[in-house]
Amino acid sequence: MDRGNPEGYKLKLRTGVKPMNQPDEKKTGRFIILLSMALIIFAITVWAFLQSLSYIKGTNNTLDNQTVNNDSVNIADEKKQIDIDKLGKDILAKVKFETELKQIDETVARELLEVSDSSNLQLYMGNGNYSDELILIASSSEKEAVLDQKIVEKYLSDMKKSFDTYIPEQSKKISDAVIIQSGCYTVICVTSDTDSAKEIIQTAFEQDSTESKPSESPVEVTIKPSAKHTSYKKIYSNDTVTAYPSGVITIGNTAYEQYDYIEDIAVKYTDTVNNIAAKLKEKADVYSLIIPTSIGVTLPDNKKTEAGSSDQEIALEKIISKMSHDIKVVPLYDGLMSHRKEYIYFRTDHHWTAKGAYYAYREFCKIRQITPNQIADYKRVSFGSFTGSFYKETGQKAPLEKDEFYVYYPINNANLTLKYTNKDGVTINGNVIEDASGYGESLKYSAFIDGDNPFTIIENNTLNNGSSCVVIKESFGNSFIPYLADHYQTVYAIDYRYWSGKLTTFIDENPVDDVIILNNISMTRNSYQVGKMALLVEESDGI
Repeated sequence: MDRGNPEGYKLKLRTGVKPMNQPDEKKTGRFIILLSMALIIFAITVWAFLQSLSYIKGTNNTLDNQTVNNDSVNIADEKKQIDIDKLGKDILAKVKFETELKQIDETVARELLEVSDSSNLQLYMGNGNYSDELILIASSSEKEAVLDQKIVEKYLSDMKKSFDTYIPEQSKKISDAVIIQSGCYTVICVTSDTDSAKEIIQTAFEQDSTESKPSESPVEVTIKPSAKHTSYKKIYSNDTVTAYPSGVITIGNTAYEQYDYIEDIAVKYTDTVNNIAAKLKEKADVYSLIIPTSIGVTLPDNKKTEAGSSDQEIALEKIISKMSHDIKVVPLYDGLMSHRKEYIYFRTDHHWTAKGAYYAYREFCKIRQITPNQIADYKRVSFGSFTGSFYKETGQKAPLEKDEFYVYYPINNANLTLKYTNKDGVTINGNVIEDASGYGESLKYSAFIDGDNPFTIIENNTLNNGSSCVVIKESFGNSFIPYLADHYQTVYAIDYRYWSGKLTTFIDENPVDDVIILNNISMTRNSYQVGKMALLVEESDGI
């Protein structure tokens, strides 16, 4: 080849290749394959790079969320694992409570709080004189957790109603209860030391919680009125019905507490009474008295629809129908309705008067087959004016007429002795009827057996026959017990709201003839109080 001849070079080179419009198919195929592989490798590399960036970003976002969103409950975190045993111990150790809290056996706790069977429940309670409590629930799912929380909120609502009436200074702690839910976990702490409780619970959940609002009203079972078995004297009023948020209504100068029959709690009540009777079979006769409240007896007939209250006659029939044949039922509705135009309930308070309690005592004597004393045989003493719970619950704005507070002294009063154990565990000498003439107007109901105390014993020194009874009661029983003091050598009174013993053990150590279970009908719709009464005979390592 002549290198000095460029054209010649070009000519030979061109003759060594094929024209452009006639490509080599093998080389082109290899080129395409190589290019495709390069593109695939490039795509894989880019994808891996992007995934790496996404992972890093997601990790950072998770960390950011743990910091930024710590003001809200993580409801979606169903996999969060909380050691509720440890959390419970931390709360008990670091939060201040007014009373020592002890864990209730889970079986007993479920009698009080009917959470899902699949949920793990821990309940800590203290002396019944204080509202302090701790509840920890590990539900099986978030859905169950929401349902369990509703049950707890209903429980707290009933609990507050109970303390509102009897120990109102304890109610605020219930209103301010710490309620925190995260995923499947719910913790409720009733304490005045709410800041400490919140901090400990939120630390365990690694995030804060918004407190839950009070629960809605429980589902009411509608009870349709039926024909009355007896004709009673009619009461009419031209006054207006005024309703208050507390569940109280006023008609003229008189107030009433609204009542709604709640089937599941009523059944729980009868189950509890039946259980007591079963545990005491062959040890004592068990009597049951359920007291209708004023709205079921003295409410004007032409105001019943406006009052919006369940028919107590029908409610009592339903409750009593579920009671065991081992129980001697003392029906009170007819006996009180027969005297409905008399002064048997206070106008400004939810309790019955001493006269109302007397008519119940007469009904008891019929079933017990003893001769009642005549009302004229008692010494009647007035302690002046009285303003009760309704006066406070209506904000003292209603035109309520102050009550007259009077008592009937037992016939053997001079030969009676009374001792009671107060809420601090101190035993004090008292009187079956205290002179309340110097008491404040709102305090006079405590004249009966020195008020609400966990345990009271009355001795009648004119009797030596060994007769005895124990009265299981709330405050309605206070004005009933003085009438029994003339018939029994020994009367024990146990207020199940505050007493922490076991009834079966007590009766083994103090044999009695009769056990008298006495409650007002409103108590049979209060799950908290029914649960407290159930603790009398439930086996538990706790209180």
